[in-house]
Amino acid sequence: MIRRLILAAALCATPAFAQPVDNTPISAGGWQFAHWGMSRGEIEAAGAGKTHGAVEANADAIDGDYAVGPFKFQVVLAFDDDNALKEVRLKPDFPAKQCGALKAYLRDQLGVPALEVDNEPKMTWWRDAPHGNAVKYGSDGAKSCELLYQPLSTLSIVG
Repeated sequence: MIRRLILAAALCATPAFAQPVDNTPISAGGWQFAHWGMSRGEIEAAGAGKTHGAVEANADAIDGDYAVGPFKFQVVLAFDDDNALKEVRLKPDFPAKQCGALKAYLRDQLGVPALEVDNEPKMTWWRDAPHGNAVKYGSDGAKSCELLYQPLSTLSIVG
């Protein structure tokens, strides 16, 4: 089931301008065509033009919406000061009232979390060891939520 979640996150959802779905499974240690530690240039080459730069400091965007189960997201790739991929941020393209359903879906797909923090903002982490990823769900109550993929090693910092 974990592989299905990661595969679902890696597939292109069909946005308003019909785009083919990429059924290629994610390889270990990253998200879709991006691997932890890759530079912007390496990701741009691997993504075949799907990225565009500087949506925020040290971050690039991916064209199109991406799905995790029934939930659609816009994707931002975050880089560290050495220009290496450190995080993939999935920003919801759905109303905040669906954030609870997203968390329930993740729990169903990924199982018992490795760590949960219940104070604001609420955060839940899962280990996805087969893919070398830590999956983090964060929510500030009824206002918004976010899903992040990070190297599995970042989870060892928190638990």
